[in-house]
Parts: sequence; structure tokens; C-alpha cells
Amino acid sequence: MNSFENLTLLQKMLVGWTGAEDRRLLIEFHEGAWDITESTFPHDTYHTARGTGLTFDEAWEDMKQTWIP
Repeated sequence: MNSFENLTLLQKMLVGWTGAEDRRLLIEFHEGAWDITESTFPHDTYHTARGTGLTFDEAWEDMKQTWIP
């Protein structure tokens, strides 16, 4: 996916959150790398996806591969 597609997917995901779910999304840029973490309640290892990359797209794609709904 390209940057536009990833940002569109992120926007759709955020708009789709109704407030009934207990979700957490953390996006960090530190020392030249992106780190994205998404989790649902309970916020533990089994309900968390994490991705890292030199670009936002790399981190987003990496996170999507680890997500287990």
C-alpha cells in the first residue's frame, strides 16, 4: 500500500470506533523511526499489534501483519 492508502485506512479505522470498544492507538516518531501500537482491552500481549519502520508506511504494514483481532 502507498502512503495515501495507509492514511485512508487509518482514518476509516478511527472513524469506525464507536466508543463501545476499549481501544488504544499509539503513534511515535523517535530517533528517525516510527513505532505504531494498537491494542484492545485487555491491553496485553495477546490483544496488541506493534509495527516499526523507517517510514510511517513501513511501520503501519509491519503492525498490520501482527494484528490478531
